Amino acid sequence: MQKKKVLHIIIRSSYDGAVVLPIGIIESLPEYKHQILSFFRGSAFQEIIQKDIPYTDFITDESLSKKHRLGKFVFVVQFLNHHNFDIIHFHTGGLGVLLLTYLFRGKAKVIFHIHSGNISGVPNKRKLFLWQKIVLRYLNNRTIQIAVAEHVTKNYEAQIGSKQNISLVKNFENYDFKEKEKLNYSVGFLGRVIEAKNFNILFNIVNELRKQSTKISVRVKGDIYPSRTISIDKIMSTFNYEFPSFSIEQFFSQIDLLLFPSLLEECRPLVILEALAFDTPIIAAKTKAVVEILGEYPLLVNTIEVESIMEKIMCFYSGQIDRHYLTNLHRELYSKHPAKDSIEKIRNIYETPYL
Repeated sequence: MQKKKVLHIIIRSSYDGAVVLPIGIIESLPEYKHQILSFFRGSAFQEIIQKDIPYTDFITDESLSKKHRLGKFVFVVQFLNHHNFDIIHFHTGGLGVLLLTYLFRGKAKVIFHIHSGNISGVPNKRKLFLWQKIVLRYLNNRTIQIAVAEHVTKNYEAQIGSKQNISLVKNFENYDFKEKEKLNYSVGFLGRVIEAKNFNILFNIVNELRKQSTKISVRVKGDIYPSRTISIDKIMSTFNYEFPSFSIEQFFSQIDLLLFPSLLEECRPLVILEALAFDTPIIAAKTKAVVEILGEYPLLVNTIEVESIMEKIMCFYSGQIDRHYLTNLHRELYSKHPAKDSIEKIRNIYETPYL
């Protein structure tokens, strides 16, 4: 029997949740013939190729001029006109591209996987523009939507006015739980190194750790996006930096705490699930996305400030929070998010007759 062909559309082949999750889906559902379409080539490109996943991209360098941004619309139309798929699994790329994907889909079923807490994927944009609402309402009964967290489902219903074709399929990680064996006196950040993720506060954390003459270091792993306040030289001179990859076991084995300072409208951060899997305590703000996974977790803070983060760091290293209690809590929380359930839901969506 011929395998059904699935196209996964992403904005950039970089190391972020909207790429890590599709890779997880592809590796968990080998009974389908998968392919990735990326508009911009990112740092994960080579590793995707090494996994023997068919891959096509539009721009092979980091140029993101207005011309190239507009060019992606022409690119997706031309690509779909020359290729046939049974399923188009749209992850990221913008709602304009999503609309074109639907219009030029051929006979394919279109799935819109909502990876962003604010639905649009635009950083710091809490509400949709009018045109975005119009597009999503038009597509609501014509595509299948997947929300990765409960608060995303509620936000979609509130802004679009319907949840008829939206399914809750929680983000997942497929690691076995691994208990930590020792302290390394190192805290870590894993993810995109950008201002929008509130990364700059880590520079202040390093300064404060040095002021207090602690032996605690800060380790960073992720794609660096240089800006006015973030430079590669500054990163290299301040932190123990590790280049990004899909392999994260070693990174978590080297840190005692994960710092997650983001205040964005996150959906269901994979890095939180990864930290739980590797028995790594998490310091984060009490945002919807974090609380949905961790609940009343002892290391959460009301506001992301240097003082509140330092208080939790020192609280952990001074032994005020029992390490065995945290390990049992991590094991319990991680067990509530089994990968097999999410994988089976996606398989069922793939096999559901088209609308």
